[in-house]
Amino acid sequence: MASHSFAGKTGAKEPYSVQAARVLLYLECALLLLSGLFAAAIGVLLGSGNSIPFANLEVSGAGAVILGIFYGALGLAALWIAIELHRLVPWTRTAGVVLQAGLIVLFLARGNFSPSTGLSVALCLAVAGLLLTQSAGAALTAERPAPKAASSGSGATPSAAPSPTPSASPSTSRH
Repeated sequence: MASHSFAGKTGAKEPYSVQAARVLLYLECALLLLSGLFAAAIGVLLGSGNSIPFANLEVSGAGAVILGIFYGALGLAALWIAIELHRLVPWTRTAGVVLQAGLIVLFLARGNFSPSTGLSVALCLAVAGLLLTQSAGAALTAERPAPKAASSGSGATPSAAPSPTPSASPSTSRH
C-alpha cells in the first residue's frame, strides 16, 4: 500500500492531540459561522430597531452585519487552520494558539459573563492546550529526512553530476 504525503511528510501520522485539536477547530468554526450568520441576519432582517449587546454597546443594523462578517471571518480562519493542521504544516501550531488567544480576548471583551462565554473560553483553552502538547509539537516540527547523497561507510564522495529532472525519473511515471 502506498504511503500518503501531507506537506512533504511521507507516511506521517497525526497524534491524537492533533486530531482532537482539529476536531475542536471544526466545532469552533461551525459555532463562529453560526454566530456570524445570526448577527448578520439580525442586522439585515430587523434593521436598527433591534440590537445585539456587545461590549457595553448595542450593535444594530450595519454594525450587526459587520460584526457577523467578523465572526464569519474568524470561523473561516479556524477552518483553514484545521485543514492545514491535518497536513501537519508547522505554522498551524502558532496560528492556532494565536487564534485561540484572540478569541478568548474577544469573548471576554463582550462583557457578558454567561455559561456560553465560559464554554467558548473553555473550548479555546482546550484547542490551545492540545496544540501545545509535546506530541503535537513533535508532529508539527518534525524534520523531513534528507536525501542520501552517498551510501554511508563506502567512503565515496557524492558526485557533482546534476540530478535527473523530475520528468526523467522513473518513480514519477508510475501511478
